[in-house]
Formats: sequence, structure tokens, C-alpha cells
Amino acid sequence: MIELLPGVRRIEALGDSLERVPNTLQALQDAARAKGIELVIQTVGTPEEIAPAIDAAKASDAAGLNVLAMPLFYANRRITFERTAALRLPTIYQWPEMVRQGGLVAYGPSGVQIYRRQTARLLARLLRGTKPADYRLSSRPSSSWSSTSIPPRRSASPCRNRCSPVPTR
Repeated sequence: MIELLPGVRRIEALGDSLERVPNTLQALQDAARAKGIELVIQTVGTPEEIAPAIDAAKASDAAGLNVLAMPLFYANRRITFERTAALRLPTIYQWPEMVRQGGLVAYGPSGVQIYRRQTARLLARLLRGTKPADYRLSSRPSSSWSSTSIPPRRSASPCRNRCSPVPTR
């Protein structure tokens, strides 16, 4: 976000109040502080709280919004896409798939690439005779940037309790 908005002084991040990632949030704040940027982290717990949190970010003069990679936001990404576009609030997402579906810009690994790479590794082990009980799952995906120049693509969204999409107004 810093590279996209030269001279930025204030950015907000949108996090899920039920996710426990204090080390990650502290690392984000430390990195922003080191660059002379104020990072305010807003947390929400339900789909209905997403649009008001985005409105609050805009009202507080945040130059941009970082939507953290959490199931609540992925399942309800349309709310974020539509609200940030209506407010003309530059927003960054972690997954490139979000850009293909309407987000402005994204960083991080492609979920599809991670899945394909992991599946290929597991299949190769299986074909070599490794017992499934002996599998250790891990991946270290590479990061990449995406922008809205990628054509839209349909994708299934993961859901869990409280992540069901709500209609946008």
C-alpha cells in the first residue's frame, strides 16, 4: 500500500475480531511505524459490521485500507469491493484471486497455486509409496502482485459459521 500511495501518512487495516493473530498485527504496526505511517486496525465480527467499518476508515481520512486475509472477509468480499469502490478508498488484499473478482490490488501467493503445488507434492509422494499417515503438510508460497487489469474469474468461496454473505445495500 505504501508503494501505491506515495506520501501516505495514515492507513487502516480491517481484521476479524474473532481471529487471534496478535503477533501479526503487532508486526504490521511496527513496520508501518518504522516508515512513519500510522496504522489503525479496525476489527469486525460479523458481515453486517464490514461496511460500517469501511465507512469509518474513510471518515477518519485513511489514505487506504488493507483487508487482512481472513475467512470472514473472503466470504463477504463483495461487500468490501462495492463499499470501497463507492467511497473511492484504495484497498489492498492478500490473495490475487480477490483482484480477479473485483478488488483493486493484491499481494501474496495465489491460493490456487498453493493448492496445485501442494496437491502435486502429495501425489508424487503417494506414487513413490509414502504412506498418507507419514505426510507432513507445509508450503512456503512466493509472493506476487496483482492489479485490476486481470479479467474477472468465478471462484468458490470458503465459508464457516458467521461468514455467510449478506446482501449489500
